[in-house]
Amino acid sequence: MQSVSLDSELVGLSLHPANFRTLFLEITEHVQGSQSCVEDPEVSRALRTRKVSHIIHLERLKERWEAATDASVVIKEVDYDLPESLKAALTGIDALIIVLNIGSIPDTEYKLIEAAAATGVKWILPTEFGGDSGNEEIRALPISAVKIGVRERIEELGMKWAGLTSGPWLDWSLKAGAFQIDVPNRKVMFINGGTPKFNTTDLETVGLAAARLITLPSGELEKFANRFVYVRSYLTSQKEIFEAVKKVSSTSDADWIITEKDAGTWIREGWETLKSGDFNGMVAVLYGHYMKGGPTSNFEAVREISNDILGLPVEDLEEGIKKALA
Repeated sequence: MQSVSLDSELVGLSLHPANFRTLFLEITEHVQGSQSCVEDPEVSRALRTRKVSHIIHLERLKERWEAATDASVVIKEVDYDLPESLKAALTGIDALIIVLNIGSIPDTEYKLIEAAAATGVKWILPTEFGGDSGNEEIRALPISAVKIGVRERIEELGMKWAGLTSGPWLDWSLKAGAFQIDVPNRKVMFINGGTPKFNTTDLETVGLAAARLITLPSGELEKFANRFVYVRSYLTSQKEIFEAVKKVSSTSDADWIITEKDAGTWIREGWETLKSGDFNGMVAVLYGHYMKGGPTSNFEAVREISNDILGLPVEDLEEGIKKALA
């Protein structure tokens, strides 16, 4: 697994004329060297086609974003530790999208929420973008439990939230080895035989969903008030992903070291690793739930998927894996 970065950046979007919503996006790199889910150019295009006139980006790492964004981006800097700085940035903003790494939840998120409430922000998309926090098992995990208070605080302050649920990110998880398919070293460990189906989403699609969700007409957006919104690129399994990886990499079973492990055992091992102070145990705990089968894995079996409402593309697994491994 790659190391988690705690660097934080802020992005704001303005919509004109006044009857269109004004957006403010907070973005943090999830993993050093990777894109965050609302950083992709496709997301900026989606926002601009929905009456976004210009993008205001507030950050601490100015040089990187100047290189990563286009000429329509106005870059400003903000200090998370100064409430007045955040309030100044959020003044006139109607909606806030927060995307933070685990290390910044909930402290940084609370700072943004408090400032948002003080300046009249109406909607917040808090840091979800992963497993189904509406599921009891997922909600009990450390990574999800800290989010409960965040959602409650948003409501206490009179704002509304919508939680975008996507399952694990296909491209990020594959590159990080979280699916237990180690492409560089040709090793795979199947969980529960590798056959349980689970939902997964490309990172770009997660960002696109966020952009299209928050720019829905107010009447349609209201339907998602204080609710989770479910999207997915694929319903697949470890073995299906592995077959696509082999095809893309022109390999066969003979080229790989293949092992298996029971999901319950893997999850218990993950908990023990976490108890020892090693955060890498979270991979086993979280992805064990994602890939063991049942509603923690296949949320579309029990939830309504909003892909059509948000106009998300129909995606091909092999093409997604080819792009992820390029």
